[in-house]
Amino acid sequence: MAAASSQGDNVPVTRTFLESLFGTLRDDFATLKQDITVDMKDIQLNIGDLGLWVDSLEQTTNSQAEELEEYHRKLLELQEKNVEHQYQLEDLANGSQCSNICIRGVPLQAASENLEDYVIRLF
Repeated sequence: MAAASSQGDNVPVTRTFLESLFGTLRDDFATLKQDITVDMKDIQLNIGDLGLWVDSLEQTTNSQAEELEEYHRKLLELQEKNVEHQYQLEDLANGSQCSNICIRGVPLQAASENLEDYVIRLF
């Protein structure tokens, strides 16, 4: 290894050598710049696609949120109607019970008549 490094140290630095070295570096930098430019364009396209995807996702989420709010509003309306119907049902049941007539016995005068005709005439 010492021999290799000593040989590398003994290489004379000439103008041609430096121009060759700088030419290689210039080519490498140009290739690197081109690669970075291509990669940056890909990244920009990906960011643009991601932005469109996020916009689409936001629109979908917003429409679903609005739909959920509408369902919640309808649920509240139906719950209110249900309570109203329960009150109406109670009122009807109470009214029905109040309207019921209870016959506890047949009057003595009806005993001589046809009982069915007598009850029909009562109502």
